[in-house]
Amino acid sequence: MSVTLISLAASLFALTNPIGNMVIFVSMMQHIDKSTARKNALKIMMYTWIGLTITAIVGSQLLKLFGISIAAFSIAGGFLLAHIGFVMTSGETHKSAHNKNECNPSADPTLVPLTLPLLVGPGAMVAVISFFNTVTIGNSDFLSAWAIITMISALIGICFYSSTYLPKLSIKITTVINRIMGLIIGSIGLQLILHGVQLFYHIHI
Repeated sequence: MSVTLISLAASLFALTNPIGNMVIFVSMMQHIDKSTARKNALKIMMYTWIGLTITAIVGSQLLKLFGISIAAFSIAGGFLLAHIGFVMTSGETHKSAHNKNECNPSADPTLVPLTLPLLVGPGAMVAVISFFNTVTIGNSDFLSAWAIITMISALIGICFYSSTYLPKLSIKITTVINRIMGLIIGSIGLQLILHGVQLFYHIHI
């Protein structure tokens, strides 16, 4: 495996952060039965794989098609995460957190925010787009990089799925964890906004 491929694997592991985000997954699954939580873990694994694969193949072309810069994408994703995080920090439940009494499919958190933009966020997308811009579809490096995407997605699925075997936490502990995770999510969002601003001014210097 080349140094570039190792760098891609390390970057994706750091940016998707399967172990750290597993804690966020656990906190958002506290009011969901174990069976549904396990299905959600598998859905997130598939969404992550699909998202990263689409990004690898047509990511840069899609952004150019809609006239969206990586900087703008990073800022938009940051605002979304920051809003979700600050709502969680206040002790409320964001609409993206599933409510067992609500049947609205849009309340399913597996796609937003757990996959987009938490796992498949601007950082991961930039790493994938940057690498795949240098390779040709079908060659050995492309297939190796696609295998890395598959392994990272599988690792996320394993971490999230295995977390469903942990005992459910008490309401007090859940509340504390939700607020801490909200602060972390909000901080990640602010970091994405700052990254987008830095990219914007670098581009326009």
